[in-house]
Amino acid sequence: MAIPPPPQGPQPPPYGQAPYGPPGQPPAYGWQQPMPYAPQPPPSTNGLAITSMVLGILCLLPPLGLILGLVALSQIKKNGQRGKGMAIAGVTLSAIGTAFLVLALSLGWTARFWGGFQDAAEESRENGSTFSLAAGECFDSPTGKLEGETTDVDVVDCAQPHDGEAYGNFRLDDGSYPGESRIAELAEDRCGTFAEGYFGDLTAVPDNVYDYFFYPTSQSWSLGDRTVTCLVGDENGGKLTGSVRDATGGGADGGTTDGGATTGGSDGGATGGSGSGGAGSGGTTGGSGGGTGEGSTGELEGDPGRGAEV
Repeated sequence: MAIPPPPQGPQPPPYGQAPYGPPGQPPAYGWQQPMPYAPQPPPSTNGLAITSMVLGILCLLPPLGLILGLVALSQIKKNGQRGKGMAIAGVTLSAIGTAFLVLALSLGWTARFWGGFQDAAEESRENGSTFSLAAGECFDSPTGKLEGETTDVDVVDCAQPHDGEAYGNFRLDDGSYPGESRIAELAEDRCGTFAEGYFGDLTAVPDNVYDYFFYPTSQSWSLGDRTVTCLVGDENGGKLTGSVRDATGGGADGGTTDGGATTGGSDGGATGGSGSGGAGSGGTTGGSGGGTGEGSTGELEGDPGRGAEV
């Protein structure tokens, strides 16, 4: 029996052994080292989405919040950013605010609100605010004092205890705010004239009665307040009972002037400064001056105190 010759060429390795190539080369197969893994940073939150949500919550500039929210949704979809929920919330809230704003403008709610405010202000004047006190009206101040600032007073019967009694008023000229010092000068002159006509015999004015006046502040001036009201009250902040005019016998009439008061210069309207004419000590505190009739001077002596309107 003949034995076949061995096969020519390279032979496969025995079972279980790795094949090797030519000397000096690594095996044909084996384990490979894994590549290192670098974690990716999380996507950022879209800033427009945050802004849109804040504007929507605050109901501030709703059209702008709506636009920013829509732009944020587009950017988030394109860039894969976070903040989609915030953008949707901003769009929803801003859309509601925009719809309400459009509805208010279309129905004229804004104009009605302003008209109602003006009507209320006019009603306040007609019902006895410091802007419309007429000569002979007695009133109570909300604070019980005739110094400081007030927005209105309550007209009462002069027979009952009250804080003050008006005896005249005049209107300042339109233009820029003349300042407290100039208003005090005008009040000293005009109120003195009104007192002679209203009280008659000034020597009969009780000793505890002092002269005061209400005047516009720079804030109320911007709202159209131009009236200065001359009035009297108790020197020590107490109550008056009965009309002072009745106690003096009464003059011909009270004083009311609708215009013609020349306001002249200006001291800036911020501070008063001490001096004659009721300049007092500032815009929020009335003077403590005033006076009683004395001798034959024919006028109320002392610097008139002040009460500022607002």
